[in-house]
Amino acid sequence: MSYQLQNCGRLLNITNFYVDGSLAPNATYDPLENPVDIENGVASIVYLQAINEFQTTHLLEVSAWHGLDQQYAYPFDTYFLDTSIVALDSDAQKSFHIISLKPVDSTNNFFPYVVTDGPAWLRDSSGAEQFEGRYLRMTFRRTILTQFFIVALFSVNWGLTLVVVLITIWANDGNEVNDSILVLPLSVILTIPALRALWVGAPGFGALGGGLVGAGKSVNIARIIEDGAQGQTGITLLGHVYNIDIPSRQVQISWLINGCGKLQLEGTTTYGVTNCGRLSQPANFYVDGSAQPVFSYDPSTAPLRTDSSGLSYTYVQALNEIQATHFIEISSWNGLDQQYAYPFDTYIVDTSFVALSSDTNQSLPIIALSPADSTDNFSPYIIQQWSTRINITGTEVDGRYVQMGFRRTILSQFFVVVLFVVNWGLTLVVLFITIAATDGQKVDVSILILPVTVILTIPALRALWVGAPAFGLLLDSVGLFVQMVVVSVCSMFLVIGIGLSEVIPLKQRD
Repeated sequence: MSYQLQNCGRLLNITNFYVDGSLAPNATYDPLENPVDIENGVASIVYLQAINEFQTTHLLEVSAWHGLDQQYAYPFDTYFLDTSIVALDSDAQKSFHIISLKPVDSTNNFFPYVVTDGPAWLRDSSGAEQFEGRYLRMTFRRTILTQFFIVALFSVNWGLTLVVVLITIWANDGNEVNDSILVLPLSVILTIPALRALWVGAPGFGALGGGLVGAGKSVNIARIIEDGAQGQTGITLLGHVYNIDIPSRQVQISWLINGCGKLQLEGTTTYGVTNCGRLSQPANFYVDGSAQPVFSYDPSTAPLRTDSSGLSYTYVQALNEIQATHFIEISSWNGLDQQYAYPFDTYIVDTSFVALSSDTNQSLPIIALSPADSTDNFSPYIIQQWSTRINITGTEVDGRYVQMGFRRTILSQFFVVVLFVVNWGLTLVVLFITIAATDGQKVDVSILILPVTVILTIPALRALWVGAPAFGLLLDSVGLFVQMVVVSVCSMFLVIGIGLSEVIPLKQRD
């Protein structure tokens, strides 16, 4: 019995399950493998998860949110997943009717929703016979409680900011402000990032407005495809950049395969571009001179669904996109590591692709390789690309080479520079107070806590630099190191010079 439902239970037949157009079964179910409980003279089937459930891993659809990584909309980011499943009778090799695919259970503060759940027809490996299966498109959104919690913390941070602004305006109007209140702004500086760190499952700095400012020209995906195709016949690969790992010098890109012109599959489009859609021919793709194909594309494996206009193709990412990891070019910046120039560091990636027809083994023209999407606070751009001749298994074939660069978004650079300037501002305030005390101006003893607070604030603000490497950057050489030395020396002078000068007169009076 399944969840106490009278009309549903264990599957009766030996069944093979195929996921996302796989040629070999992803799971085989055999009802005879279920153990039977024979205690008390009554036989009952025992449930074992390993026999009655099969585990699958699906790729989230890598797409752009206004030309940006989906995480930029946090906590209102939404993720899509497409999959298709076929169940074949192991003996008769006839498909069973799958009546529903239903995702359940919220996890990691995400809740699944069904967008499309309907029958689909998939061809066998020869493309001759169609099997009935099921296609599912679902979305994952963060739970309402998570969104409310994030918005509440966001509002608290703005409340603290407005309190500091009001105190500043009050003091500038000539109203008296207690010296001890000077600690409040520095405390708020530390509190705001601490509350930001409490955001549930939050990505790195750059969400929402940050991405919009730093996206640059990569917003219009349709324009990128059109500029690459330029009305020609061939293949364009649109690279959705979804992960940049600077310490490991790696970039992960999901390359969407598009057929343009005469290679466009009839009835399909891409991002609204009418002259580009699915590739019409099966093809093997080779990356960076690999001897074996890293991806095999076959349009016949795409699930077909019925709608008001008849049969239509459904999109499954695993069948239409190439997942590739590229290495960042290791070079030096004036004889130093590239990261030394942070946040104005730039990284270069080179790659080449070859597409061979699966039927004729002849090369198919690749007319454009176009990276897109800002992610991890980096924006991609094309440096140069051209057609190439590449040797694959002893035969020269046509391919495509692209050299692309990655630089940090404008907002992340601006944010780091602002924090750098703030640290210097705090340092100069302490230096000014020290000089004033040296000139004999009266300085209240309560002000002595300020330099100590600044010593803690400077490295705390340094830790907020977006994706910053460890200490040792150019900005550290002219910033953190000098700032800590200046503030520390000033602190010692103020504590010894001002603090002791106040204590000695008190002892003399006693």
